[in-house]
Amino acid sequence: AAALLKVCVRRDALDAACELLANLGQLGARAGGDALGELYRQAADYVASRRNADGSFGETHDAARVRAAKGIPAYDVEVGGTLHTTFVCLWALAQRPGGGVDVSRPA
Repeated sequence: AAALLKVCVRRDALDAACELLANLGQLGARAGGDALGELYRQAADYVASRRNADGSFGETHDAARVRAAKGIPAYDVEVGGTLHTTFVCLWALAQRPGGGVDVSRPA
């Protein structure tokens, strides 16, 4: 998981990085002096830095293009994209000791 997390951060794959970071946090990984701890800290910093001005995480998408690509005319792009990514990013950040993100301040 750690090697995959490095790849996700390097490729700016925010959603996947958040999923992996949350899982590592649940398994007890914490920012610290060892290699895993340093990766955990760097990945958490990366996630926190990707917060949008409105407090969400992730990209905005052309809804019509996404629906066409998925072949699902009723696909809810906000729920399937931005909401999901925001949820997993907040979940990942909440795993940190004293974790979370201050949503009262702009990004």
